[in-house]
Amino acid sequence: KDVNKCSRDVQSELRQVEKLLKLDPENTELVAQKQKLLSEAIANSKEKLDRLKTAQKQVNEQFKKGEISEGQYRAFQREIVKTEQELEKFEGKIRDAEKAAKNIQEGSSIAQALKKDEFLPKLVIGMISAGEASDKVDEMLVNIGNVYENEIDMLVTSLTGIIEPLIIVLMGVIIGVIVLSVMMPIMEMNLMVQ
Repeated sequence: KDVNKCSRDVQSELRQVEKLLKLDPENTELVAQKQKLLSEAIANSKEKLDRLKTAQKQVNEQFKKGEISEGQYRAFQREIVKTEQELEKFEGKIRDAEKAAKNIQEGSSIAQALKKDEFLPKLVIGMISAGEASDKVDEMLVNIGNVYENEIDMLVTSLTGIIEPLIIVLMGVIIGVIVLSVMMPIMEMNLMVQ
């Protein structure tokens, strides 16, 4: 089993869940999925770190014997540090999620619970806080969804604006190649006839 592939898959799925949580921070199913994915990410990172530390002795011996370059040795050391940092990040995220859930269950306001642990962006927390103050949390959550939906629409529009001229140029090149491939044999035949 490839630990790196599993880790990438879990992180990709975790990013998707986090995007959806921005739109609906009270969705308990998404929070549960996030906690499960964070637990999987922690397990994957621990397994990767264990494998790296097991291989570290062999790498040290290979480096001493000159079988691997200093650059490869440093790259291996960086990979260990990166994995340790990922593990700490995931453990911190799961602690934050658990703290937020516990605070909300204990009766704390949603905004305060999320603000303490920096679980969501400040814009979302501010809008939830305003919604709680005006007893219109549901409307604010809809507004948050609209803000992120507009943001996505603007991103898609700008990407389309960038891609559209490239597609036109590409189509021009393709049509030019087709015209040349048709015209070249005709020109050659014309020269041969003369």
